[in-house]
Amino acid sequence: MGSHPTPRRTRAGAEAGTWTDPAFRGRGYAAATTAAWAGLLSADCPHLFYSTSADNLSSQRVAGRLGLRAIGRLWKLTKES
Repeated sequence: MGSHPTPRRTRAGAEAGTWTDPAFRGRGYAAATTAAWAGLLSADCPHLFYSTSADNLSSQRVAGRLGLRAIGRLWKLTKES
């Protein structure tokens, strides 16, 4: 299949983002896969997080379709050479 979550899980919670092969994008697979992931973990995992980058508008639309709200931003610091 063209879409799969990339999960990380600890006792405190779980995080996932979704990558979809370009040939399969725009078909709802990312939202369906992420919803299935959340359904499997929601009963025994206290906190579920969906991660996406600020410039990934498609992934942000997936989050919106699933009713997820933004709670923070990722900051990357790099050392200048």
